[in-house]
Amino acid sequence: MIERLYTGGTNGLSLRQFSHAVQGAGIDLVLDTRRHANGQLAGWAKADTLRFVLELVGVRYLPALIFAPTAELLAAYRRGELTWPAYATAYQTSLDQLPPDVLTVFGNARRPLLLCTEQVGKPCHRHLLAAWLAAQLGVLADEVMV
Repeated sequence: MIERLYTGGTNGLSLRQFSHAVQGAGIDLVLDTRRHANGQLAGWAKADTLRFVLELVGVRYLPALIFAPTAELLAAYRRGELTWPAYATAYQTSLDQLPPDVLTVFGNARRPLLLCTEQVGKPCHRHLLAAWLAAQLGVLADEVMV
């Protein structure tokens, strides 16, 4: 059963900072909600590298593209065709259309982390996702990254 849901981003963090934050918060599952987890800007946080590092510290890694914004939605926002409120509304609509069994992705995790690219404090889909999941699961959501 989930005790608390955490969120964090990889930008602006070193691998050392990231791994210390994950360990310090007692994270046991990292759900990677990034649309481009293997892009050139991912650096040390590319999916395969991240999976390996997390295995070394006993944390399960799971790609969770089902929670990522669609490529079209993300591109429209990045091009400035959508304001943040319009993007948030469209993303929320996509979450509301997910199948009920999507919550089984957490398995027996107690302290999962929703991961994306954006730095802590910047608006991004993980904040919207965290609020949606917290409501679905009846838990609190916190940012964990330094």
